[in-house]
Amino acid sequence: MAPLLLLSLVQDGNQGDKMKTQTGLKILLVVAALFSLSACGKKSSGGSGFADSASNSADSSGGSTALSYAVCSKDMSGLSDFQVRLEQYVDNYGQAQGNLVRLQVYKAPSAWSSANWDLQVYRWTASPDGSTSIDSSPLAYQFDRKVSGGFQNMANINYTIFNWDEIVQMGAYAGISTSSPQSYFNTATLVVDIRDSSASYQVLQVVLRNNGTVVKKVDVLIPQFLADPALYNADNKHPAILQALHPLKDQVNQGWSQANYAEFAKSFCF
Repeated sequence: MAPLLLLSLVQDGNQGDKMKTQTGLKILLVVAALFSLSACGKKSSGGSGFADSASNSADSSGGSTALSYAVCSKDMSGLSDFQVRLEQYVDNYGQAQGNLVRLQVYKAPSAWSSANWDLQVYRWTASPDGSTSIDSSPLAYQFDRKVSGGFQNMANINYTIFNWDEIVQMGAYAGISTSSPQSYFNTATLVVDIRDSSASYQVLQVVLRNNGTVVKKVDVLIPQFLADPALYNADNKHPAILQALHPLKDQVNQGWSQANYAEFAKSFCF
C-alpha cells in the first residue's frame, strides 16, 4: 500500500479522537517505511562486465550473497612453453581501468628469440549460440617493468606488433636481461588497450607469428568475470567455448563460497 493511501485512511478516521489518530498514524508510517525499503531492495541483475558488481545471488547455504568476480585470469590452452596471465589494470590512484588489462607472458618459448617471432594481441567475443567473432585489428600495447611496489612504464609508445630483435633493444634501454625470452618476461609485462569499456569482448588472444604465420596462440578470459565457474556456466550468455576458458573450470561445484572462488582466482595475479 502506497504512503499517500495510508495517510488518507488516517485522515478519514475519527478526528475527535486525536490520540488514537496519532497512534494509528505512527503505526501506518512505520508500515509505509517498511514497504519503501522492501521496494528499494528489489534490484534487477545486470549483464556481464563491470556493471554486474552489485548483483546478488544465492550461495550454497541458501542465503543471499554478493556475486564475486575474478580480477585475474590465465589461459587454459595447456601449452608447456607458452602461457599467459591477465590481471585487471589498476592505476596509480587505485582505480580499475576497464579499457586496459595487464598481461604477463608467464612462460615464454625459447625459440622466440632464435626465430625472431612477432608478438600480437587480439580480442574476440562469443554469442550465446557459440559462434565467435574476432576483431581482425591487433590491439595496441605498451611495455611495463616490475619495480618495488608496482610497475613502471618503459616507453610511452603504443605497439601493435613487436619482434624479438626489438625486445632486445627495449631490454637494453630499460636495463632488463634478454639472455632468454623467459628472463625478459620475468620482469616485463604488457599493458593492453582492449578498447572495450562496455565489456563486449570476453577473450584476449595472444599470438606469436613467424613471417606472418601463427606458430603459437593462446586465449584467455578478460577480467572481470564471475569467479564461480558454476555461476559463469549458468549464464546463457556464456556458451561452451567460453566456459572452457574459465581458469577455475576444474574447481566447479566444490561448495566454496563466492569469496573463496574470487580469492582462488587471485593466485593468477602477478
